[in-house]
Amino acid sequence: MDEAASITLYSMEWEPQEECLYHVLNEILRNEKRQKLKPWFLFLKLILTALTQIPSSLSFVYRGVKQDMRKGYPEGKTFV
Repeated sequence: MDEAASITLYSMEWEPQEECLYHVLNEILRNEKRQKLKPWFLFLKLILTALTQIPSSLSFVYRGVKQDMRKGYPEGKTFV
């Protein structure tokens, strides 16, 4: 798997959502048992290397959320 493919694979979504790579990996990254990360080290190195090669840019990124987020993010306020 090359670096670009690692980003594509991490970004893909399929059903059931609980089996998507980003969902599985994020669960493991949030887990307190750090030894669960060991099988993921090579993939993490690959994707982090790929991400460092993307030039910086100022842009908007949207990700779907299944709830109304408007109350927590009032219009006109900047969030980082």
